[in-house]
Amino acid sequence: MSYELFKKDTVRIYLLNEVVNEKTSGIQVYLESEGREKDFLTVRKTSASSYQFNNFIVKEKAEENCIEIKPNVVGCPAYLLVTSDKDIELEVVRNGSSSVDRSFDMVAGEVKIEFAPEGYTKYNLSVNQVMTAYSAEAIEETASNVKVELHELTEDTEKLLKDIEETNNEVTDKRKKKEQLLTEKTALDSEHTELTESIKKLSTAITDTEAEKQKLADDKAHLTDKLEKIKVEYDKDYAAYSDEIEEIKRNYDVDVEILKYYEDKDVTPIEELIDRAKKDIEQIEEQIRVFVEAKARKTAEIEAELKLGKKE
Repeated sequence: MSYELFKKDTVRIYLLNEVVNEKTSGIQVYLESEGREKDFLTVRKTSASSYQFNNFIVKEKAEENCIEIKPNVVGCPAYLLVTSDKDIELEVVRNGSSSVDRSFDMVAGEVKIEFAPEGYTKYNLSVNQVMTAYSAEAIEETASNVKVELHELTEDTEKLLKDIEETNNEVTDKRKKKEQLLTEKTALDSEHTELTESIKKLSTAITDTEAEKQKLADDKAHLTDKLEKIKVEYDKDYAAYSDEIEEIKRNYDVDVEILKYYEDKDVTPIEELIDRAKKDIEQIEEQIRVFVEAKARKTAEIEAELKLGKKE
């Protein structure tokens, strides 16, 4: 596996305790300029956690069980040969970044990390499994386990995809149902608005009808009262009043002389008083005439019916 590594980029190897303290793992360092491999323990400086080895800066982080190797400049070819009885974890972090850009998970055994320079700008980093500490049976068992896990993962993935599809379908159905309910709600709101308006109009019409009904009742009462008064007047013997009216008219000339006598003593002009008296007499005569004629017509109708009855 090849990977571009620039100066100031960092390679992390998570085996510090195993290499330095437990001695269960080891690292051989090779520089082309020296022409031979060296044990990492012979080049490390115990007095400092950060030191320079040829063109590389080495930093040890005990709290993370990590050895960091950073090319300070791009120089001669080099490699690290890492051996471990446990799986080997490698990471690359770009210069100026805190996140991992690339990771290499290698199995227990021997792993070669090569730094092949390309000009003076970068290394081509290669990480290869040289040999493994696992037996053929262990590898086969691991492979079998991996197949089982892969099969289970495939089944889980298929189930997850199916669940996602069902969930998406359910979400789609619920979205459609929501849109349908919103449409129905809009229609109901419109219908409610129309119904409210109709109720207002009906209420106004009822109020107007009640007012009209009350007016008709008032008119009826007024007409009934008027008819009662007419009936009372109709039942009176208007013919008997004729002589009395004539008497009033005969006395009227005398009364005029009396009114003239009080001409200067009353604030109301005599002409107005005389005019009022004339109008009152005219109104009395007219009312007598209407009722007398009405009674005469009624009497004539009765007599005609009587005569018709006698002929039969």
